[in-house]
Amino acid sequence: MRNLTRYIITRVLLTIPMVFILLSIVFVVLRVMPGDPVSAMLGGHAPESVIEQKKDEMGLNRPMAVQYFDYLWQICRLDFGESMVFKQRVTKAIGEKLPATIELTAFGILITLFLGVFMGAYAADKRRMVQDYVIRL
Repeated sequence: MRNLTRYIITRVLLTIPMVFILLSIVFVVLRVMPGDPVSAMLGGHAPESVIEQKKDEMGLNRPMAVQYFDYLWQICRLDFGESMVFKQRVTKAIGEKLPATIELTAFGILITLFLGVFMGAYAADKRRMVQDYVIRL
């Protein structure tokens, strides 16, 4: 029991740097992608003054390091900004879609659990036979 507790704590603590690395990769990829998010949001025919004003509002004119730390701070506060697609706060959009997501996830887990137990028992019965290898695959 003690080893299991230590294992779980270790895994939970290892998720912290993994999330940090993933957030950093997302930030870098979004910054090195070709194109300008403001131009894409406003359309290709927007005047340059409007584009510059929107960049100022979104903080895209600031140094990259400042943008990065602002990005991390917003993520820590669960402030994901405003969706360019839905024209509303991202947290509100997530909240609207979350019940359906949880329902689909729970249903998928139940099906997987049900099938997994029976297929695992069948594979154990047919150990080292073709059926076992196919089920494990």
